[in-house]
Amino acid sequence: QFKFLTGRSVGLPVFALLTLLATGLPSCENSEGIGGTGSIAGSITELLFNDDFSWLKAARYDMPPANLLTFRVVDFFRPLVNLSFYAIEKVSPGNLPLHYGLNLVLHFLCTALVFRLVLKLFGSERLAAVTAVLFAVTSVHSAAVIWISARTTLLSTCFLLASFDVLLSRAWTERTRLAVSIALYVLALVSKEE
Repeated sequence: QFKFLTGRSVGLPVFALLTLLATGLPSCENSEGIGGTGSIAGSITELLFNDDFSWLKAARYDMPPANLLTFRVVDFFRPLVNLSFYAIEKVSPGNLPLHYGLNLVLHFLCTALVFRLVLKLFGSERLAAVTAVLFAVTSVHSAAVIWISARTTLLSTCFLLASFDVLLSRAWTERTRLAVSIALYVLALVSKEE
């Protein structure tokens, strides 16, 4: 059991599933040089959308390390997303389960932060749990989780929720909370400019 953002134990099955997704099967590529894993490559690449191919291709072939934080994919300024795609493609090129696994982890972090915020605002564990579960399973968020290019939304949401969480914290001085909260907010902005 792990204790995570909520301060409560998180079961190992979640981490086992993410590990399985991250390790995947041997990499293989489609005709465009972007691929899935093992025998399921065809079915996984069918889940990719237009922007996914652009981000994966840019991360694998076009992003120079020196300009990683200023490189524009699909004419967007999203340096943290660049960094996430670049890192995964350098560590394990074509490993789509790893990309999807990162989106799942980010969605889990957002869900944990929703739990913490509701708990801090209302003081009810039951209300926080119900809210977090609804946040986790509502279909409104499905595109952000299953569309790897929508990692922009997950990163931005995660940093924004973390910014609010720090503001509501009593762990640090007011000045420190404000500084950390502003830094997290800036990270949210460089994840998605909208």
